Amino acid sequence: MSVDFEDMVSKAKAAHEAQIAQQDRQDAAQRDEKGRIVDAAIAVLTADVLPLLEKAAAAFRQNGIETKITKDFEVQGIAGKTPSMTFRCIGPLRADGWQFEGPAAFFTSNGSVITVGVAKETYDREPREQLGSGSPGQSEALITQAVRSALEAYFVQLNKYRSIGVLRPPT
Repeated sequence: MSVDFEDMVSKAKAAHEAQIAQQDRQDAAQRDEKGRIVDAAIAVLTADVLPLLEKAAAAFRQNGIETKITKDFEVQGIAGKTPSMTFRCIGPLRADGWQFEGPAAFFTSNGSVITVGVAKETYDREPREQLGSGSPGQSEALITQAVRSALEAYFVQLNKYRSIGVLRPPT
């Protein structure tokens, strides 16, 4: 009895290549699904959150408070990261020349839910307190609560910075 090594290696190689092709198809499907989720999340944030933030920013500006809205939609290929936006109030220059920024309100989405949180300190780069989640089209009160929290936190931090002399005096 003679062992056919060519047949053995040929079958093993074909099985391996089929397995790799199957994994490539699964990976492509997962990437496509993640892309659809990201696109849906960006659409939700742009349609539901951004108009309210822009409306708040205009009202704040009329009352002498500048704001900053940031969008972080570049999440493709970053595991566990979802599209997000922030809203924060901007204050006077600090004595060291840096721009004072109040704590942010954070908005994220997975395409079917909007999640809202707030920072407690100026330097927080992610929410320290989750305010809740809501459905697209039904989250105005939650978004408004986050903007209110950002405004209140701005004044708390502004008073703190003024009391320790970090802000430039008005000229």
